[in-house]
Amino acid sequence: MADAKINVKRLKYPEVSDILVKGGKFIRWDDDNAVAHVCTLKVNTKGNVLYWRGQDTKDSDCLEINIIKDVRTGRAARLPKDSKLRNSLDMGGNNEESLEDKSVTVVYGYNMVDIFFITFVSNSAKVAKDWTTNLFALCHNLLALNAPPISVLEVQYNKLVCKTVGEGKISVKDFAKIYCNHKDDKKRVTDALAAVGLPSNIKTDFIPTSKLTFEDFLNFYFRLLNRHDVQKVFESLGAKKKPYLTLQQFVDFLNKDQRDPRLNEIIYPYVDEKRGQEIISKFETKKEFYSKGQLSLDGFTRYLMSEDNAIIPLESLDIYQDPNQPLSSYFINSSHNTYLSGHQFTGKSSVEMYRQVLIAGCRCIELDCWDGKGDDQEPIITHGFTMCTDISFKDVMYAIADSAFKTSDYPVILSFENHCTTKQQQKLAQYCKTIFGDMLLNKILDDYPLEPGKPLPPPSALYRKIIIKNKKLTEDMVAYVEKQPSVDVPDQQQQSNEAANAADTDKPQAPPATTSAENDGNPEEETDGESEAEEEAPVNQQVTRMKQKKVKKKRNDENTCCKELSDLVNYVTPVHFPGFEKADKKNFSWEMSSFVETSATNKLKEQPIEFVNYNKRQLTRIYPKGKRVDSSNYIPQIYWNAGCQLVALNFQTMGKLNIEYEIFLCNLTMENLNLMVDAGKKLFLLKPDFMRKKDRNFDPFAESTVDGIVAGKLSIKILSGQLLTEKRIGTYIEVEMYGLPVDTVRKRYRTKLVPNNGINPFYDEEPFVFKKIVLPQLALLKIGIHEESGKLIGQRVLPVEVLRAGYRQIQLRSESNMLVNAATIFVKIDVNDYVPGGLADFAAALADPINFQSAVEKRTEQLAELMDEDDAQGETNNGKSSVKQDSQSKFNPPHNPPQSRNPVTPHSHDKTNPPQPVPKKISSDGNGTKIQGQTNHVEPEPTMERNYDLVVVENKKTFKKQQSLNEQEARAVMKKHLKSKSTLAKVHNENLSKLRQNESPISPKNNKPTDSQVNNITWLENEQKSEMQKLLLCQVEAFYELRMKHLKTEFDIKEKLLEKYEISSKKKLQQAHEKEECSMKKYLAVRTKEEIKTVSKTTTDKHELRSLKSEVRRKMVEDAVQETHKLKNKQEKEIADLESRFQELAEELSNERKKEEKSIKDEYETQRQEIIRDEG
Repeated sequence: MADAKINVKRLKYPEVSDILVKGGKFIRWDDDNAVAHVCTLKVNTKGNVLYWRGQDTKDSDCLEINIIKDVRTGRAARLPKDSKLRNSLDMGGNNEESLEDKSVTVVYGYNMVDIFFITFVSNSAKVAKDWTTNLFALCHNLLALNAPPISVLEVQYNKLVCKTVGEGKISVKDFAKIYCNHKDDKKRVTDALAAVGLPSNIKTDFIPTSKLTFEDFLNFYFRLLNRHDVQKVFESLGAKKKPYLTLQQFVDFLNKDQRDPRLNEIIYPYVDEKRGQEIISKFETKKEFYSKGQLSLDGFTRYLMSEDNAIIPLESLDIYQDPNQPLSSYFINSSHNTYLSGHQFTGKSSVEMYRQVLIAGCRCIELDCWDGKGDDQEPIITHGFTMCTDISFKDVMYAIADSAFKTSDYPVILSFENHCTTKQQQKLAQYCKTIFGDMLLNKILDDYPLEPGKPLPPPSALYRKIIIKNKKLTEDMVAYVEKQPSVDVPDQQQQSNEAANAADTDKPQAPPATTSAENDGNPEEETDGESEAEEEAPVNQQVTRMKQKKVKKKRNDENTCCKELSDLVNYVTPVHFPGFEKADKKNFSWEMSSFVETSATNKLKEQPIEFVNYNKRQLTRIYPKGKRVDSSNYIPQIYWNAGCQLVALNFQTMGKLNIEYEIFLCNLTMENLNLMVDAGKKLFLLKPDFMRKKDRNFDPFAESTVDGIVAGKLSIKILSGQLLTEKRIGTYIEVEMYGLPVDTVRKRYRTKLVPNNGINPFYDEEPFVFKKIVLPQLALLKIGIHEESGKLIGQRVLPVEVLRAGYRQIQLRSESNMLVNAATIFVKIDVNDYVPGGLADFAAALADPINFQSAVEKRTEQLAELMDEDDAQGETNNGKSSVKQDSQSKFNPPHNPPQSRNPVTPHSHDKTNPPQPVPKKISSDGNGTKIQGQTNHVEPEPTMERNYDLVVVENKKTFKKQQSLNEQEARAVMKKHLKSKSTLAKVHNENLSKLRQNESPISPKNNKPTDSQVNNITWLENEQKSEMQKLLLCQVEAFYELRMKHLKTEFDIKEKLLEKYEISSKKKLQQAHEKEECSMKKYLAVRTKEEIKTVSKTTTDKHELRSLKSEVRRKMVEDAVQETHKLKNKQEKEIADLESRFQELAEELSNERKKEEKSIKDEYETQRQEIIRDEG
């Protein structure tokens, strides 16, 4: 198949139909009130509030559109149980139309369990259908879910106006309750109202909502919060002495502070003045400012709260991913025990849960099917052998048919856990066929046969199809089943029905010949219905079961599935997990296995790469372990990291699902935010290519960067919060990250507690830094806001890959992923690619070469001021001064030798100059480059050094002092050699002059020296050259010995210093470890004390209190053992790392010593050969 393709487009808000805006007459009723009321129903022009007004002005109310879950009419609409109320719901019109067809039921709530219904009855089915269609189109809008803070404020304003449409006013007292409940905070509200010219007396005044504009409401909001945090940023940008930012200052702010430095400036050009002026004109309210290209603090604040400054770019919310990949290439939103609305053992089963999870985006739901207990023998859905209630299988089928494709055309998988007898299974199959009709995928597609090596069909080939996951008979088993008398087991079952009903048991009984598809590789959910049922069943039923056991001996588990139901199973066939090797050999893409979370974790730990490769071809389902009776959830990220597609979660417990549920429903990012958005719902999520392509391997436990993927770096600074809670309590914020195990950071970053302020707490602490994120595509940032008691106020889970840098206002959500009124936080985010410490300057130079080169030139000019003329010229000409000096006279050494780090280095081509010693300072990398050490943080010692380096040794005073002595000695020897050479040259000149004076006169005939004269002079010059050569050779040898001596001295000192350095580092590390252990013990002791103090308040019974205290102490001991073990492993690793590092440093020092000795020896031999050659 072709590789995945992604197209980006900009989402649009749905249009609000005129039918909704103009409104209509309805009769309203709900479950809480048995009285019907005539009302006018409307939607505001913005399409975010549904409101109604009755004949009585008090009978007015409204609903935010974003809390509406569903809108129903016809068969799915609710009808009153009371006959009198049902008869009163007559609006006239066509009497032949049924009441349900004329009803519009609005389903709303803040989670999936606490659901409320309100029904409006119209005078015709057409009106009801039009309202249902148009109103549902406004719900589940992705832009509304990701609305910026200023849009959320607008919804609040519209709700306030619509709610009081009857009376047209709201008391200041009721208005203040929206934001606070403490008298001191209410005073802040009234002061803010007075500041914007609105009524503010909390006892007597009313605010006329008919005259209240959104500008008035927004100005009140700004006054109430008093945004000093924004003002501080505003002034730092250049508005400290004036009330505005200039156009250029604002453009610089957008390009420097608000821009992702990783963006390509060609694809994503910088903001120019034209675009800057457009933004100013959009948000600046004062004409005298925006006409001059100026932005006030008010306009700046509006920009920060707008969709232009969203934390995630809105265009990335609707990235349509390729639907033509095999099913195994997607993460599929999945539910566990979908029918339950609470506890796994005592919870209530609900048909409504199926509607809710399907509309919310779930594409794989679970049905635990059992034989019915009533006279009709209708199959039921319940949690077997528990106290959970049951619901009709048939009702669930209708609910699925109504809701499966309301928000998406992507296929739905029904995961059957089948405990029914053969006769009941035939009913299951019949209901699936008749109720689903053409929606049921009951045959194999021609283009995707069930053959080894053939991939699963893509979602695009399965649009609006329902896929059955259940046991499937093999061809041999089908032939065997057809030969058996099909009435034997049903007849026996029918004979035992009356006795079974007489047993009066609350638990549904599982027939012994039943096999659950979910039990494949699933020891934790395997149930044996025989043993418990036999204990409670009467004698005749036990006889029946004994007969059934004989039948069971002839049949294996596969025979328990009836042929009619088996024929409906195709591309999702559950099997016992054969092992990764056997599955790879079989290469059956349509076979899938289910794993309890513990089993999946073990396989992930033992064979992670094989698990990922298995999931490239076949589907895997993960579900919670049986001990999670409270319907709690595991963290699904663990199994998504392995490519598992069907990671089933308990949708019914939103409080515990605050992370897990939102991780899938938030704007989850995988490979450039491969997000499938269909009507605002994330249903199928395309996996990253390294989890799909066979030619790539991926290790979920990778600690180094993944091939082809650049690691990231993230820094987030929490500045402030706004309208977090109406309570006057302390708040704090925790920041966590989820992703690969190496990227996951939990319970580490937390702000200070800001007491008694839920309106506008200021945190403004040091940034929380995630230095290296190995796989940003799988990383999620979670920001949680908590009360001082630890209770969660709100949260936001964000994909790291598409986070926008800069100052951002983040809208918070509840545990169930709903917007938390106007609660926001203000943060500063910095994002970048991860660069190892030693390459930071190099990366900066690559990122901005012009700026880097300018900095280099500036430094060169600054150095020139400190250097004399010759040195500066030499630096400018890149070392050309040495060539110029080589051209000077052999007998005239340079008058100004270069003052450098090695001031006595000789010129190798100046043969009359004595060779100079070269005392070199050994660098840590062998190339003359110092590597500056870095300091990492070690708790509780934040300044503890961890990057051990030879630079520390080189900077010791002992070493520097020896270096200075060596240089002084080298200069003294150089001076002595220069004097010897000068003296010898002087003697040679004197001897040559005397020789010329004592010789006979020149022949007058040709005015040339005689042969005798020439021979004597030549002889003398040769002798002088010989003596000079001997002197130079002696000096070269002396310098060689001196340099070797200096080298030995320096390295001996460095070795001793390195030993001391290692000893001191170990000592510091041990001290840090001791402090860590002490801190841990203190923490556990304090925590134990606090927990004992807490439990002491829960009971006055001495025996119970003693038991509770013992349990707390026992838990403390267990925690202490675990923490001590973890800490010991961590400390042992740190000590081993330290010893390994110092062993590397010792080897590095030894290699450097050998390298320098060879360099000095080679230089000595070169100089010696040059002297012999030139003087010869």
